[in-house]
Amino acid sequence: MSLADTTVDAVNDWTNWMTADGLVSDGTEPGPFLGGAETVLTPDLLDGEPVTQYVHVDLHPGEYAWVAEVPDPVDKGLTAAFSVSAKNSAGGGPVCAAR
Repeated sequence: MSLADTTVDAVNDWTNWMTADGLVSDGTEPGPFLGGAETVLTPDLLDGEPVTQYVHVDLHPGEYAWVAEVPDPVDKGLTAAFSVSAKNSAGGGPVCAAR
């Protein structure tokens, strides 16, 4: 989620799907929500093996956050703010840095 016009705390409150306003996208949400990966019950996962999922997004330079879609992700440690800069040090494309 873009943090251009919001905060992680505002996003934290919005992601509580157990409230009437939770995850409602009607123009009052704290910012654009991109979606993401979901748990897929594979035999390996059911056997306790770790599973890796990838999400590809093209982001403009700015401030963003990964936010789990669970009630109160901040207290659960399920958020990560990060920034995207215009170019990496080698002069290539965008680079991402977690905060």
